[in-house]
Amino acid sequence: MDLSYNDLWKTEAYSWRREVSEKYNSHWIKHYGLKFFETISLKELSKQKLDVKYSSAFQVVWLRNIDRLMDMMPVDINLGNYNLIDVGCGSGISTLYFYDFYPFKSFYGFDFSRDLVSKAEINLKSYLLKSKLEKSITFKVKDAKKFILEDQANLLFMFHPFEFPIAREFILNNLYKFKKNNSIIAFSNDFYIKKIIELNEHRKLIRDPFNNLSLILF
Repeated sequence: MDLSYNDLWKTEAYSWRREVSEKYNSHWIKHYGLKFFETISLKELSKQKLDVKYSSAFQVVWLRNIDRLMDMMPVDINLGNYNLIDVGCGSGISTLYFYDFYPFKSFYGFDFSRDLVSKAEINLKSYLLKSKLEKSITFKVKDAKKFILEDQANLLFMFHPFEFPIAREFILNNLYKFKKNNSIIAFSNDFYIKKIIELNEHRKLIRDPFNNLSLILF
């Protein structure tokens, strides 16, 4: 299987693809009146007195990549049996996008930044006002290094929220529950997918090397 990272997304040759993805994001975000979609650097996050070692800057994922990940899902997977957990949810836009389109059992997002979680709550209010739906999304301030999953089937969405040392700790801390419940990691911008696979704890990998997307099944 091709585990190489497609760096062409950073080049001029892919500029139109980036523009299309950004336009799609902008359209959906504006439709629901959401805010707080600008990139926040690690330097800015560190001003919140956060330990940003091995963390990543906050960015909103290209929402089309969520759709691509869901299209990669095996046909025998029933999303209604899984709980969506948005790891490093930031301002909640990706969590709300999952809620808008995909029938998970429950929806939960967490981030180590209290400020970003507060912004996620604001976005949730805007979304519910526009969509006329009832609240069934939870946002919490949590540190991935200490986060312990509930004993249930989860699909964990990760848009490169942190570097591999934290990902390794997070996975190994929850490995028993990952395997017991056949949980799944949906990984966008899977920069260190090789290192995760080298842990040799997964059951199956499904990958889109063009878009740097992986489904890791336990």
